[in-house]
Amino acid sequence: FNWCLVCFVLLIAAIIFENGMDEYSMTYRTMAFAALLAPTGALIRWRMSNWNGKWTKYSWFPLGTMAANLTASIISVTMIALELKLYDGTQSFWLSGTTRALKVGMAGSLSPPSTLF
Repeated sequence: FNWCLVCFVLLIAAIIFENGMDEYSMTYRTMAFAALLAPTGALIRWRMSNWNGKWTKYSWFPLGTMAANLTASIISVTMIALELKLYDGTQSFWLSGTTRALKVGMAGSLSPPSTLF
């Protein structure tokens, strides 16, 4: 638990104190922000896996896995659409960073490749 808290504090510090607006700073702030959101996606996928086998008529169908995959796809597509609609290069980190962190961090850990690693 102590290591988790240390990592959490370091990631928050990276987002706050890496305050430049150049591409280098934006990239590393976005990666730190995505790392903060990644456990959320993994926990959601884990909770959704409890739905597997619960559909009585089709107990063979992995309902939780399908729901997690669809949710990850919807989040990713929504964030890409928001980036295309809103991003013109003048936004602050919080708009572009949040959309990218949700797409890469939360949706990335909610999607199927995350279970391979």
